[in-house]
Amino acid sequence: MFLGARCAGRLSGDPVRGSRIWHGITSWGLATIATIAIVTIFSWSVLSQGVNLLRTAATAGAQVAPAQVTQAAQQAGQTSGQLESGGPLSQATADIVSGIALRIWGGVLLGFITALFGGWLGGTRPPVAVNRVGLQRALRRTWRSVA
Repeated sequence: MFLGARCAGRLSGDPVRGSRIWHGITSWGLATIATIAIVTIFSWSVLSQGVNLLRTAATAGAQVAPAQVTQAAQQAGQTSGQLESGGPLSQATADIVSGIALRIWGGVLLGFITALFGGWLGGTRPPVAVNRVGLQRALRRTWRSVA
């Protein structure tokens, strides 16, 4: 992010620092949107398989009588309340997912900060003053030597 924002700020050609920072933020935003789009496309198949699994489980569960489900749960030593809440496995899964989401958010925030810093440092080079008379003399000498 830092290098992309620095290049965007440098190549913008704008000597105003605030404008370079906006170029850095723009490069961060485009990279973040592209990343979200790629992750969404690649995870779509995983999500569709999960929906198919839930659909199959719901169909199979509808065919089994509720009394048989309660009797099987009591034989396994679980209460119906544990089945509804999901128990410790669902809590562990929720903890893992929330930890991953927090790390992703931290990465996006870090990318934003480095993009700001890169845009801030991506200044343009100072303009070079050109002496017109000296340039014209140099061009004449060059043309005389060629001719």
